[in-house]
Amino acid sequence: MKKTKMFRELLAKEKIIVAPAAYDCLSAMIIERVGFKLIFLSGFCLSASALGTPDIGLETRTELVTLARNMVASVNIPIFADASTGFGGPASVYRTVRELEQAGVAGCLIEDQTIPPKCSTLGPPSVIPMEEFLIKLRAAIEAREDDDFVLMARTDAAATLGIEEALRRGKAYREAGADIILPIGGVPKDKEGLRQFIKALGAPVSVPSPFSLGLTVKDYEEIGVKIVSGLEGLYAAAKAVTDVYTELKTTGYIKEEYYHRSFAIPELAKFLNLEKWTNLERKY
Repeated sequence: MKKTKMFRELLAKEKIIVAPAAYDCLSAMIIERVGFKLIFLSGFCLSASALGTPDIGLETRTELVTLARNMVASVNIPIFADASTGFGGPASVYRTVRELEQAGVAGCLIEDQTIPPKCSTLGPPSVIPMEEFLIKLRAAIEAREDDDFVLMARTDAAATLGIEEALRRGKAYREAGADIILPIGGVPKDKEGLRQFIKALGAPVSVPSPFSLGLTVKDYEEIGVKIVSGLEGLYAAAKAVTDVYTELKTTGYIKEEYYHRSFAIPELAKFLNLEKWTNLERKY
């Protein structure tokens, strides 16, 4: 089954979808192996892992598509990509969606920030006029060759223009054809406030990096959130690698207990499908 179709079926059948963010092929494989059904390729993860930069719009379409294509080839579940602003105007958005679809991605988001965009955690971002973004959204919709390719529209309007403007934009983006709305910054984070926001919006909603708020997947399901995603894997990996190499640098060795909490080379090779590739070598 095509991965776009798989994503559409998830949206139709699942009350809530948890889509952890992957920062490379190995993390994508881990997400699949532990049982999740959707992977999020986030712009924050791309910037950190591929470029070693903060999420301030330095990545290019080519870098996104290259990582997306490699990740798609490494797993059997759908991948949903952060396409930022689409890397330009309507024509650039069209090309971005077309190339991501050709890379095998099952859907993507585009946002209404100005260019260059920046992660909302770095301060309130500015947004383009709603009418300007609607043109970009129409270009994204027209670019799809597969109608099952999922489009998410992200709005950062709440942080600077208020909740009512975020609701106005979200409704307009949904009416224009966006499958899911991703409201960022300034949106209520408590259960009841978020419930009322989603009810007023009247559209499927995604929530990013939610688990630091103390709410569980069950909480978000009860609120009415359709997709939750988080960057916890990237955070954990960065901390774990820092800890082990700091220990090696400061003590000259690594404690035995570390090896009980990590993969050995044979285990990791097995995880990376060594048998499949070895059999192919033997076959040919």
